[in-house]
Amino acid sequence: GSDGVTVVSGGCKNGADKYAKKYALELGCNYIEVNPAHTPKNLYSYMREEWYGKPFSVRNFHIRNKILASVVDRLVAFIPRGHRSDSTDSTLKYAEKFNKKINIEYINVPDQFSRSNKPVSGTSMRNYIKNNDLYNIKRIWLKNYC
Repeated sequence: GSDGVTVVSGGCKNGADKYAKKYALELGCNYIEVNPAHTPKNLYSYMREEWYGKPFSVRNFHIRNKILASVVDRLVAFIPRGHRSDSTDSTLKYAEKFNKKINIEYINVPDQFSRSNKPVSGTSMRNYIKNNDLYNIKRIWLKNYC
């Protein structure tokens, strides 16, 4: 196990959040999610019951990011090289504002995903990460954070 380590994620079902949850639980770490207000409360949700079930709003993600950044000691962001994410950028800015330790772990992705600075979404990026970088995320996680 990983005594004293609590992994906090944004509760996204894909990408790095999905693997943060998977590996935290596999490695015996405590795990909590600061999932957005428009999602349902779950077993790992950090916020109180009344926080959840609100109407969808993009603002919910930024509020979630601010709360997440405020409760962690260290923010670890897994970012595909050449990929920009407004949500990750938002969380990093809040972490800087709160003087948190920040580690950015870049994940290599093929050229077709890194040609622009625009966010990339969809099945092709998820499948690439799932099939090629799953091992690297776990290796980085084990080496540096547990």
